[in-house]
Amino acid sequence: MDSYRLPGHKIATKSAGTGEIPDVLIVGDSLFRHFRLGDGGSFPIAFRSDTRPSADIYKTGFQRKRLVVDWLDTEYADSSTKTTRKRLDDARQDIAASVPKAMKGRPEAEIRTEVARVTNELERESVALRVGNVDLDVETAVCATLDFQIASLFPFDPKALAASFAKPTSIYVVRMRHWLETYKVQRYAAPHLAYAREVASLGIPAHDVLGCLTVGRRYLPETNSVEVWVISAEVNAATDGEAIVKAVEAEYKTPVTVATPAQKDADSAIDVDEKVRHIKSALTQLTGNPDSTGLVRDRNVITGGSTPRELPDYKPVEKASGRRLSQ
Repeated sequence: MDSYRLPGHKIATKSAGTGEIPDVLIVGDSLFRHFRLGDGGSFPIAFRSDTRPSADIYKTGFQRKRLVVDWLDTEYADSSTKTTRKRLDDARQDIAASVPKAMKGRPEAEIRTEVARVTNELERESVALRVGNVDLDVETAVCATLDFQIASLFPFDPKALAASFAKPTSIYVVRMRHWLETYKVQRYAAPHLAYAREVASLGIPAHDVLGCLTVGRRYLPETNSVEVWVISAEVNAATDGEAIVKAVEAEYKTPVTVATPAQKDADSAIDVDEKVRHIKSALTQLTGNPDSTGLVRDRNVITGGSTPRELPDYKPVEKASGRRLSQ
């Protein structure tokens, strides 16, 4: 399934009630990297900070708070017909029309199966990506980072750096079987967000949470940086991850200094339609070529945790006058 642009131009968020956000791209599981083991291969490892008790995490893993179908199951005013429409109905109608067109000449049963698959992926096996800042709606994804040092900075209060960094944090070592390389898309379309090396998944099961590290932190005001180090390590006994957890513990026993995250660049707004094209280009390059129907298949299978390809730099266009910009 290609990335799908949310029907309608605005959507009310749950947290803001009547608040509105710019266009959203819905990115399906078939645009994620999927990892399978070859001879001597291993799954990639990532890190996630979380303040909940480790006993709870070892039972549940990390799960999404809501599905993308919740984004779609909202109404908007259609100015052309002066009626109220549901985005979910629009999305289903669009799939029902576009898939048969793309699969013209295929058997009817195969087309029906594909319509059902794409609909399910859109609603349940996908994440919502805000176009404006190329940033995920975190409730629709489970986010982690490939950078342990960055994970060690969270959580923190930007208005009380010394006090918040004086508190230790918990970093979970997780095994990734699939991910969306959010940081690569950001580096391509919004480079000011790419510092975290963030990846997104549709969920991390309990058997892939290998253990928990308690990390000490100390704010260094003279350099606006943070000293971090592993205080202790705990292995999830229900997994085979002891060697991996212990290796990370050993690597970061000695304190290292990490720069505090830069604030997001508020002056990143460009033409939404142009940014959508660039994001889709990035996703296509990360995934590989679609099949002859134009529908993206699961060809992005990496054996042994190979490093994905790099994307070219993004070149923003001039701001378009008279058109709505991302915010």
